[in-house]
This record gives sequence, structure tokens and C-alpha cells, in this order.
Amino acid sequence: MRSMNRANDSWIYTERDVHSPWYGRHYRMDLTFVRSDRLRTELRAYVWHHYRYRLKTPATLRQEICWMRYYEQWLYGQGIGSLTRITPADAEGFVSFLHVCTSRKTGRPLCVTTQKHIYQTILGIYRWYACREKAYVRPLLMFPADVYPGVRSGEKAPAVDIRQREQVVSALEQQENECLRAGGRLIFMTGMTPGDLLTLRADALRVHESGCYVHYYHHRRRAECAVPISRCDADRWQHLREYTRELRAEAPDAYRMRLFLYRGRDGRVRPVDPDMFRYWLRLICAEHTDIAPVTCTMLRKYFLCGLMEQQVPSAVVHELTGCGLYTGQRGGM
Repeated sequence: MRSMNRANDSWIYTERDVHSPWYGRHYRMDLTFVRSDRLRTELRAYVWHHYRYRLKTPATLRQEICWMRYYEQWLYGQGIGSLTRITPADAEGFVSFLHVCTSRKTGRPLCVTTQKHIYQTILGIYRWYACREKAYVRPLLMFPADVYPGVRSGEKAPAVDIRQREQVVSALEQQENECLRAGGRLIFMTGMTPGDLLTLRADALRVHESGCYVHYYHHRRRAECAVPISRCDADRWQHLREYTRELRAEAPDAYRMRLFLYRGRDGRVRPVDPDMFRYWLRLICAEHTDIAPVTCTMLRKYFLCGLMEQQVPSAVVHELTGCGLYTGQRGGM
């Protein structure tokens, strides 16, 4: 493996999906860590194709590049400079490598979930190439199957501490931050993800004779969806829309129809992104030391477990939340 000029292997990709809470954000894609000409070319083609055709978000690609580092480290240690030059022993050895590998960020052994993400990312790269070139089919078949089995079907939902749930809901109701109070309530009542919630339009609420519905863009399915909400939550929606009316008048054109807006420390109006929303949720714990840290996952779990307590069919739960956790489907919250 010879060295090469790496100046052209670090790029800035921009999130171009107007439905994304990260719309307009820039992401650095850096493959300069790859020490092989051939391997860097292979990984670069994979990243560029998935960005160009919007098959994966820049945020996902940047995370996958971080996971590629582990495979590059393994290949370099074996003296391998291309995805096609592995043997069955190399493929099995990579699994063993992940079991004993430590995290670059924490210095602790990789958890099983992270190992699975890394392994599946590498398999995804091989599958993508195998659909295009026969030379990649053989190495793809070398990787063991079912190394990290998914959630077993029929697993029951864990018991929810009713008292804690009531404390969390009460703490949300006491928040002066209107976006946090309404947003937390909507996640708790609908099971929406933060990404779907925070890109809601101000005109997304529809009131019919049959009830109230929120129409939104489901990022995982890449399709428009609708979810029912109660009359009480519809009133909260109307209140938040009135609260952010003046902010929408000052917001940039790309965000003028967003429901969730706030004024930053510099005085500019900004859309609420998932990072800011999670930060607001952490502040609840600082204000109420008697409750566990509040997260979006916790709120979605409360909603999910509530549906299961009512014996709502698994298919309906999956349809509402896009999540198969505890329902016999594959997926996560």
C-alpha cells in the first residue's frame, strides 16, 4: 500500500432535504485516515453515491465514516488494501476484533449495539458493491450471518413506573418554554420522533368531524403521514402556533412555516433542532432533581407502553411509531 495525496479526500456535504431538521447544515466527510489508495477510492465512491442520490443523510454518512475507521484499522493490520482482498479468516477475524476493540471516544470496550452498527455498515458497503461488480460478491458471502441477532419476537415491554411517568408529565406541564412543553406533550401522546416533530408545519393540524389529525413528513418512510390527537392537544397546538406567529414573521424563508421556532442568544430566529430540544429536556432534570433524566426515547416508550397496555395490535403500534421495539418487529426507538 503506497501513500497518496489526501488533499481531495475531505469534503463538506450539505443537508439538502427541506423536510430534515438539519436542513442547510454542513457536514465534513473526511477519509484522509484511510492509508490505502484502493480502499479510499472504494469508500469515497460509496459515500458520494449515497449523498448524491439522497439515499442516506449527510449525518448518517458521517457516522458511517466513523465506523469505517474500525474496519480500515483491521484491514491495515492484516496488510489488506482493498475490500476484495479478504479471506474467510479475515471476515471472521473482524468480528473477533470488534469484540475486543475499544471505543475511540470513551476508551472503553465497544458495546454490542455499536459493534452491530459497525458490522452492518461494512456489510452494507459490500452489498452495495456486490450489486454492481461481481468481484465483491465472493467477499460479501464470507461474512458470517446472524453475528448480532436482533430483538427477539414476543419480548414483552418492560414495566413502566407509573409514578415516574406522572412526575415527568407534570414537569413538562410546568415548563415556561412553550416549544418544550408542547413538543414533549406531542411526543408523549403520539410517539413521534424528534426529527419528525420539529419539522412540523404551522398548518399541519387538520380538524375534521371525525377528530383532529396532525399531518407530517415521516423521515424513515419518506412519506406524508397523519396521526390523531385529542381536542386538548389540538388546543395546545393552536396556542403554540399563536406563540410562534411573530417568530415566523422574522424567520428565514426556508423556516417560515415551521411550528417550532425560538430566538437564539444572538437575537436571530432559528428552527428548533433535535440537539436543542434534547438540551431543553436535560434542563428539566436540573429543575426537578427527584425525577430521572427526561429523554425523547423515554417519552416515546411511555406512549408505546400505553398502547400495549390497551392491547393495541402490534401492527398498529408499528404503523403509528415506525418502531418495532417490543412488538415482534425489528427496529428501535
